[in-house]
Amino acid sequence: ILKAGNYEVRVPEAKMVLGSLTVKPTSHSEPDDYLYAPVTQAYFQKDNGKNQVVLTGEFSNSCMRLARTLVDVQPKVVIVQPVADIAASGSCVSGSFPFKQVIDLPAMNDGRYLLHVRSLNGHALNTLFDIR
Repeated sequence: ILKAGNYEVRVPEAKMVLGSLTVKPTSHSEPDDYLYAPVTQAYFQKDNGKNQVVLTGEFSNSCMRLARTLVDVQPKVVIVQPVADIAASGSCVSGSFPFKQVIDLPAMNDGRYLLHVRSLNGHALNTLFDIR
């Protein structure tokens, strides 16, 4: 858990700065502002000229669903927040309920980007991708 502020994302071995990341203050003690979907894979793809992020994962019960996805494209960082919710019905079934979401990104400048995707229980997936 980081304190609120602005941080640089660096590759120490290459002595390279990839970009910056802003951490906003929280209004509660949990590590996240939202209940996030349990994302197990996140990657960038180009499809028919569109920049896209693909998220896959698996809910552990039938009442969880992907409610909305917040995307913040910064100069060298793409932050994805897949917000989940739990249906109020009392008839949830435990099991494996896979999901997949494809998110169109806006036009972006060529370069290397950090893809930062929030996931359930304070976890995140981070990967680098290039746009040419």
